[in-house]
Amino acid sequence: MPTSFSQLPSLTYLNLESNHLIGTVELNPFWKLSNLYFLGFSNNMLSVIDAEDGALPPVLPNIQHLGLASCNLTKLPRVLRYLDIILELDLSSNQIGGSIPGWIWVVWKDTLGKLDLSNNAFTSLEKSSLIPMTHLNFLNLSFNRLQGDIPIPVISLPYGVVALDYSNNEFSSILPNFGRYLNNVVYINLSKNRLHGHVPTSICGVKELQILDLSYNNFSGLVPYCLLA
Repeated sequence: MPTSFSQLPSLTYLNLESNHLIGTVELNPFWKLSNLYFLGFSNNMLSVIDAEDGALPPVLPNIQHLGLASCNLTKLPRVLRYLDIILELDLSSNQIGGSIPGWIWVVWKDTLGKLDLSNNAFTSLEKSSLIPMTHLNFLNLSFNRLQGDIPIPVISLPYGVVALDYSNNEFSSILPNFGRYLNNVVYINLSKNRLHGHVPTSICGVKELQILDLSYNNFSGLVPYCLLA
């Protein structure tokens, strides 16, 4: 990938996703492009490097869309904590492990619409089970090693389509009243986890739900009435 792309001071939109680009890309030079709002490197054959040394630019770009899927990342880029207008973030299919930091749900509470962290090595969430998010409509945490309670986004949008994919993890429990917080959710995938006990009857309160996958878990007991109708 030409390094000259990071030397275009008026650049606002750079999308190089889904090509056959090879080599190494350093992120730091792109943070100097103050007009940049869209940056996409996903699904190439690139290794993206986020250097830990060196100071960040005093004025960062207002990145709203960041695509770094399949970029051989082993950690979250440090600049993310200082970008407060993220609308869409794709970090899927990397090798990022550890905890999903709680600041994600604080810094981007009123902006984040799409978050894809699937196919990584995350093991836990720093935040509690209830995550207040104003505009979230897509959350994909599938194919990680996440344990504990299923995270429930508390979405305040009165309309819209919301999809949640938590499949292929090690989640073991779900809040009994989780359905009361998911008014706009149309798709929930909890398959291939370690969920046990009864399927909470609060699922009947998710009025817009169209697809629910609870397969390959350890549920027992009665099935909620609304799933038998």
